[in-house]
Amino acid sequence: GINAEYGVLSLLVHSPLLSTLSLNWCHNVNDEVLLHVADHAPSLRHLCLNGCPITDEGIKSLSKCHRLSTLLIGQCHQITDQAISYLSQGCPKLERLDMWCENLTNQSLFSLGKGCPKLLKVQMGWVEGVDYRGINYLFDKCQFLVKIEWRAQEIIEPLNIEQTSLFQRYNNISLYQWMAAACLLVSLTLTACLSGSLFNYSE
Repeated sequence: GINAEYGVLSLLVHSPLLSTLSLNWCHNVNDEVLLHVADHAPSLRHLCLNGCPITDEGIKSLSKCHRLSTLLIGQCHQITDQAISYLSQGCPKLERLDMWCENLTNQSLFSLGKGCPKLLKVQMGWVEGVDYRGINYLFDKCQFLVKIEWRAQEIIEPLNIEQTSLFQRYNNISLYQWMAAACLLVSLTLTACLSGSLFNYSE
């Protein structure tokens, strides 16, 4: 709304060194507000927008924030693959991305793999359009990736974890061996996993 735009604009105009901005669950923060953020916060590195009613156009504006390293857009329900494409083209320094947005597909992971090689942590949840092909591609392209948090219901069952990049590299067949082989991986979260075969232990 107008008040939200005016308030954020006033803040940004008087805070040229602002590097961290958290607007989680601010329901008046929309695409117009993000346009002001992009235009007036050249030093912005960390931005939290969880639960805000933003769209792909808002993310397109943020793609001008070339120093951005952290972006949280969880439960922004209007976000699609196009938004992640904008982000990957304009924010090559991105290190952490929380994209709990149900409309995303593997295409988002392909875009991130191509444009954001410095990614360290990626969080996503309840995304039916993502499978092992997207995860595999992200692992292959983002060599510094140390954490993936992926929550799923229907999509975890057909996931053949042997087909992910780390299994291709080390020819291992169990989650335990995957963790042992992944020398850079420090955190892995799998939630609502329906396949018990993921946890079979073998030497």
